[in-house]
Amino acid sequence: MMKFMEKRGELTFDNIFNQRLGYLLFKDFCLNYSEVPVPQIRFYEEIRKLENLETDEERIALGKEIYDQFIMKDLLSHSHVSMTLF
Repeated sequence: MMKFMEKRGELTFDNIFNQRLGYLLFKDFCLNYSEVPVPQIRFYEEIRKLENLETDEERIALGKEIYDQFIMKDLLSHSHVSMTLF
């Protein structure tokens, strides 16, 4: 696959990442081989789930969960730093 893409000038991160197998290999690398944790993979997967929901109610509920789990949690973890500056 890589040789085919390379010959066509399509060997880019976007082309690999947007293919199912490429994404699965990238995810496996991030979760199992990367020396630095990559929590953004879980965030990305939750966003993909959100995009595939059919009703507004489902999207709102999952959107709130994503916000609480990833955005708010990150904001709260950094709030103690700003409080020590005062």
